[in-house]
Amino acid sequence: MEDNIILSDIFIGNPDGLSEARNKKFDTLFYNKNNKYQLLQSDPSKFIITGRKGTGKTLLGKYYEKRQNEENVFSKYIDKDDVLFMQLQSIGNGNIPQNERAAFSQYAILSQMGKILLDNQIKILKKSPFISKYFIYKKIHKLGKLLKQQTLYGFNLKEVSLSNSSALAGEYSRNNSKINAKRQQDNTKKYEKAPYYQYLDDMQNLIIQLLAIFPIAIIIDDLDEYDEKITENSDFAKFLSKFIEVTYKINVEIVSVSPKSKVVLLFRSDLLKLLHSVSTNLNKFTVNSVINLNWLEKPYAGEAYSNSLMDMLLNKIRVSCPEFKGLDNRELFARMFPPQIKGIDTLKYLLNYSHGRPRDIVNMLNIIIQKYPNERMFKNIMFLETEAEYSRAFCNELKNEMSLYYDSNYIDDCFHAISLIHRNNFWPFDVGKVIESSQNRIPSITDVSKMLEILYKFGVIGNVRKVDTNQKKKEFKYSFGYREDGNDMVNLHEKFTIHFALRKELV
Repeated sequence: MEDNIILSDIFIGNPDGLSEARNKKFDTLFYNKNNKYQLLQSDPSKFIITGRKGTGKTLLGKYYEKRQNEENVFSKYIDKDDVLFMQLQSIGNGNIPQNERAAFSQYAILSQMGKILLDNQIKILKKSPFISKYFIYKKIHKLGKLLKQQTLYGFNLKEVSLSNSSALAGEYSRNNSKINAKRQQDNTKKYEKAPYYQYLDDMQNLIIQLLAIFPIAIIIDDLDEYDEKITENSDFAKFLSKFIEVTYKINVEIVSVSPKSKVVLLFRSDLLKLLHSVSTNLNKFTVNSVINLNWLEKPYAGEAYSNSLMDMLLNKIRVSCPEFKGLDNRELFARMFPPQIKGIDTLKYLLNYSHGRPRDIVNMLNIIIQKYPNERMFKNIMFLETEAEYSRAFCNELKNEMSLYYDSNYIDDCFHAISLIHRNNFWPFDVGKVIESSQNRIPSITDVSKMLEILYKFGVIGNVRKVDTNQKKKEFKYSFGYREDGNDMVNLHEKFTIHFALRKELV
């Protein structure tokens, strides 16, 4: 009976998308009502999945991989380690030269597609018509030779040097003794590693021919973690921009012969936005190619249980506990959640104390489940008593998100500077006073405006101002850089507020 279900029986989600994708109920746990998978699967032009960290990009990528394999499209999810290994094989420890960015991007993608074909050659040949088996086998065999030549074991003969030398060969005979002089010629051969891009055109032609018969999909994730830091002028940013361009062109080539085949890229939305300032023509490759995961696209309105974020959570609870199968969203929400938390609607609390991302809510609820495993529902008091632990986890999540762009010491000093104010709301000059009086404790902070702009952009702080309403009391208007209804640019002349989810950790 559903009355016997306790919190430890339910599954809310896993903050790590790869771990959740290994769940045996992944197919039914995955939230499919936003039609993002259908768009990725049906529209050949869509190949970039984007969104902030924690919005479900990896989950969508893994779901796409699984479903495509079920539909006989050979699919594989790969991450930065696969790409990095290819770089070590082809280039070594050095950076990718500027004039090789396109070639290496093409090589990285084609090599993965080629490996999928080779790994599945038995299946491919089994499904091939008898009359075509020999020709297909020859193509796969030739592709295998090309791939081998691209690895560390592929070398070209560079030079042959000839040298003559004389040697004495002794030969003894009973009739007469004689010594024969024998002329020998020595050959010295020198080899050099074959350049990885030497056979790219041949490789692409072979792969496209095979894709016409056997479609392939690859999903490339975690490229934002391929290097340590990224700036508008960094080589890494220019490489990523070129990688997107090359992927677009390969997909155009593929779709003409194999509509089901596709190369999919998973990119953080903040990173993709930065890359547009690096490339003068990136927009033409991305304008119709992006599927954006943003759970805050629509303002909060209506009943809490009809919101997409809550719908996603309730679906996971229902799937993980068959006893709840007969309950609709309204009934299940009433069974599992209080109507209010801290005096405000439950959904509004969840949105205010997060960045509206699935990972934030999953972390919040999992902390409660771990502390109160035997309770039957989430209660108001549980949220209050776990706020500090969740605030610490949320703070670390934002620091991790910022680490792609900034040094860890600078990030820590930014958070430390805010904590030294000891207030939820403050003015820019308050920050200046703290920095001036505590320079030895936060040495990285030299520009107050820059620090405030960065913290606003990542949702650590927001602008706040009072607004008049028809009612007697005044209301507060908040603006955060991560929200759709927030201003993109920080207002340095307005008051600031620390995000609700960070106040237990920073104030």
